[in-house]
Amino acid sequence: MEKTEAAAAAAPVGQPLTKNELITEYKRLNPYGHWFDTDTVSFFKSIISESTIKRAQPPDIAVFISSEKPPHGKRRYTVRILREDGDIQNVGKFMEYASQGGAARRLKAYLEGRFSEISP
Repeated sequence: MEKTEAAAAAAPVGQPLTKNELITEYKRLNPYGHWFDTDTVSFFKSIISESTIKRAQPPDIAVFISSEKPPHGKRRYTVRILREDGDIQNVGKFMEYASQGGAARRLKAYLEGRFSEISP
């Protein structure tokens, strides 16, 4: 078992992860994915707040908040989940929240098992 896999298996739900750990897990699970590529992040003006990255309930890997800013709009927030197959999906709707605080409440509800709506 690789070091990151062993750490993932031992990490309790809700434990903080670093952005580096999140990206490493993603690339391990999805080596051809582009979610965290510099060009992708730049195009969508994506920001991931490191303080929001948490270990998810297995079999999922991590849950986190990203924000994106469209060309002619305000920055909005989405709760995301890194699935065990390397896919990143939304918990709720894309850009559902106007504030990181609102998204953080959804993230907490997801970790507590009080919300489970997942969308592509």
